[in-house]
Amino acid sequence: MNMNEYQKLANDVANYKDFEHISNLLYVTLGASESTGKFVARIKEVIANKKGQIGTDERSQLMKDLGNVLWHISQAATELNVTLDDVALINLQNNLKIDT
Repeated sequence: MNMNEYQKLANDVANYKDFEHISNLLYVTLGASESTGKFVARIKEVIANKKGQIGTDERSQLMKDLGNVLWHISQAATELNVTLDDVALINLQNNLKIDT
C-alpha cells in the first residue's frame, strides 16, 4: 500500500466530519498532538522501567501509537487538500535540499 492509498482508506473511516463548532483541521491537529504524547510517554516508560530496552510488547504498542499519529497526520493532509506523497516529497526536499 502506498501513502495515498492509506490516506484514502484512513479518510473513509473518519467520523469527525460533521463538527459544527470546531474546525476539522483543529480536531485532527489536537488528535495528532495527543497521539504523539502517548508515544512519547511510552518511550519514557521504556527508559524508566526497561532500561531503554524495547521488547516485543513495547514495540507493538509503539507501532500502534505511531499508527495513530499517522492517521491524524493523514487526516490533516486531507483537510489541507494535499496528499501524503506531496507532504513527504516537500519534507525530503526541505531536509535534503533536493530538486525534482
